Amino acid sequence: MSRQGILDRLGAGDVLVHDGATGTELEARGFACDSGIWSAVANLEAPELLRAIHEDYLRAGADIITDNNYCTSPSFLDRNGEGARWRDYSQAGLEIAIASRDAINPDAYVAGGISPEGVFGHELFERARLLADGGADFILVEYVPFVSDCVDAVQACAEIDLPLFLGVGNLGADGNLADETGVEKLVDALDDYRVDGLLAMCTFPPAISKWMPHLRNAFSGIIGAYAHGGWTGKPAPSDNAPDFGGQIPHYTPAALAEYAQTWKGMGAQVIGGCCGTGPAHIVALPAAVL
Repeated sequence: MSRQGILDRLGAGDVLVHDGATGTELEARGFACDSGIWSAVANLEAPELLRAIHEDYLRAGADIITDNNYCTSPSFLDRNGEGARWRDYSQAGLEIAIASRDAINPDAYVAGGISPEGVFGHELFERARLLADGGADFILVEYVPFVSDCVDAVQACAEIDLPLFLGVGNLGADGNLADETGVEKLVDALDDYRVDGLLAMCTFPPAISKWMPHLRNAFSGIIGAYAHGGWTGKPAPSDNAPDFGGQIPHYTPAALAEYAQTWKGMGAQVIGGCCGTGPAHIVALPAAVL
């Protein structure tokens, strides 16, 4: 029997558990992401550790894992002269995620996660095409904090024949976008494009709780969130971490689960963690959202 597509499951009303962080989890397990290309270096230098992280999230109950391709754009990899090898990095990240999924839970989904680190347009399209051709279940363009970024992303991915989700990053404390734009303006700007899901990401849980009701009222597609879990200490474990003005709380697995239950009640169907979360956070989610 063929695996049910992610949009079919979500369309039937299922709530899916997203995984937690990859970059900060690599660092938490002792891998130095300080080469200038942050977590991307693990795709070629620490594939077994990366696979172990994916598999731990799947064992914890994740229905979705995201490949480790946040920082594998040519422009980002050019920070240490590796831009010409972006296909090697991207393919490795995807293959590791797929192998992990197939080994632990073949019914789970692999998100082809890419970010706008570098430039949009042709570069983003080529990255999405590689992931689509390589077997990703859907495309997740991550950390698009502004309306223009979101529009650029959906335009670049318009010809990719996979479900498309946007991870809108670094929401303000009031639940608006990082530049204070309300979600209604974002949804209006995306009205002429195919966007299957809008997810809040890399944002502290209280801000997500403010964003979610407005998003549900404005957007008819899939909504959800994978939240920033904060750090247990300062400074943040990577220079690539978003700047939250020095205010870096820590959200425990129990706290995230409590927020997750609230978000489910607001209509969220994809719920997980981002920076600062680990498998312990994901273990706590299924009971809260299923």
